Amino acid sequence: MFSRFFKSISCFNIDISEDEWHNLLDIESLKQLRHIPIKQSQKESIGFSSVTGYHNPDLLYHSVDRFHFLSVTRETKKVSKLKVEQRLVEAKRLLAERRNVFTDDLEEQEVIELKEKIEREELSKKSPDEARINLVLDPLKNRMYVDTVGTDTAIKKTVSIIRKLAPSFKVHPFVANPAETILTQWLYNPKTVLPDELELGNEASLKSPEDAKAKLFKQDLESEEVKILMNHGKQVFDIAVSYQERIGFTLNNVGYLKKVKPRDMFYDGVERVEASESYLQEYHQDWELLVSWMTEFYDWLERKFDLPKTEENAT
Repeated sequence: MFSRFFKSISCFNIDISEDEWHNLLDIESLKQLRHIPIKQSQKESIGFSSVTGYHNPDLLYHSVDRFHFLSVTRETKKVSKLKVEQRLVEAKRLLAERRNVFTDDLEEQEVIELKEKIEREELSKKSPDEARINLVLDPLKNRMYVDTVGTDTAIKKTVSIIRKLAPSFKVHPFVANPAETILTQWLYNPKTVLPDELELGNEASLKSPEDAKAKLFKQDLESEEVKILMNHGKQVFDIAVSYQERIGFTLNNVGYLKKVKPRDMFYDGVERVEASESYLQEYHQDWELLVSWMTEFYDWLERKFDLPKTEENAT
C-alpha cells in the first residue's frame, strides 16, 4: 500500500520489450499473481497486492500520468536450522530403534522425508514477517523507483514476479560504479565543489578499506575534524543533504536515498486539494509531486555523477 511519500528510495534502470508493457499492466494477469496469505507450513508467499490497501482491495494497478504504480507483498517464515537438526537426530534415533538398525542404515529418502516433516511442523509454529514493496515504473525514462533500500533479496523477488508477466524485464543499478569519490569531493570542498542545488545536513558516513566506518551525527560537516578524517584516507559513503531546499535525505554512493522528508518549501506554490472521501483523490496530488521530484532529482544526479546508460550487472 502506497503512502503519500517514499521515505526511502532505490532507483534502477530497466529493460522491457515494448509489447510486454501491456501484459505487465493487464489487470486480469495481475489477479492471477495476486498475493495469497501464507499457509501454515509455507516458507514464503509473494504476489501483487492493492496499491491502496483495504481502501480498495482490488486496485492492483494505478497510473499517475505516465507512471505506473504497483505494490508487492512478501510474507516469509524462518525456522532454526539448529532446532531442525536437533529434532532430526532424535527422530532418526527413534526410527532406527523401531527398525532395530543403526541410524546410518536408514534409507536416504526416509531421512529426507523426516526432515521435511520436521520443517513443516516448525514452520506451522512461526508467525510470518510481512514486507510491502511499492514500486513506480517510468516507461519514458526506463526507470523503476522502489520504496526500499539495501534489500537485494526483496528487489530480486520483486523482479522475479514481474518477469512472470514480462519475461524480458531486467533491472540495472542506476549507479553502476559507486561514487564515493564524488561525495568525498563535495564534502571536502563544500564551498566550491558542492553543487548549488544541495545544502549540507549534519550526518555522514566515512570509511576506508583499512579502518572501521565513522558515522557522524548532528555534527558540523564543514569542521576541520571531518576534513582530517578525509585527509587520513576515509571516503564519504553517504551524506545528509537537502535538495533545492525542498527535500531532505541521506544520499549514498550508489544513489539510494534514506530518511527522505519533504521540507516546508516542497509545497510552495502548490494549492492543496481539500480532503476527499476517496483515498485515490486525496493522495493523487501527493503522488504527482512524488513522481515529479523523483524524476527531476535522478535526472540531476545522472548529470552530476556523469552516469552512462548501462546494461551491465543485470539482475
